Amino acid sequence: MKKKIIWAVLLAIAAIAVVGTYMYRHRFDKYEQSREEQVAGLKAIGKGSRLLVAYFSWPSPDYPDLDATSGASNIVKNSKLYGNTEYVANILSRKLNADLFRIETMRSYPTEPKALLDETKIESTNLSKPELKTSL
Repeated sequence: MKKKIIWAVLLAIAAIAVVGTYMYRHRFDKYEQSREEQVAGLKAIGKGSRLLVAYFSWPSPDYPDLDATSGASNIVKNSKLYGNTEYVANILSRKLNADLFRIETMRSYPTEPKALLDETKIESTNLSKPELKTSL
């Protein structure tokens, strides 16, 4: 009797693992589009509509230990320093023929990573939002 219970439990665990693996592997199937659908969607977006790519990016050129060529948050292209979000926003703007808008705050954030994390944690905890230089 004990062996039957152990086998039943092992079989149930194996069944759950198989079903879970299948569900995990196919979780995005309903969202996937063919290449043709993606291209058609991008073409349809550009017709008669105005697009805006808004981004907040923070390259940190004045941080003394920064190595922009290997820094995770910075990209150097054509001798210009970009934050990684700024760089991707520029690419999207060109590809989509969209306007580009940089979100800038009234005050500067600290460039030292720990001080920046401390400050943003306080903002997040207090649910405060920084004042912006410009609005749309």
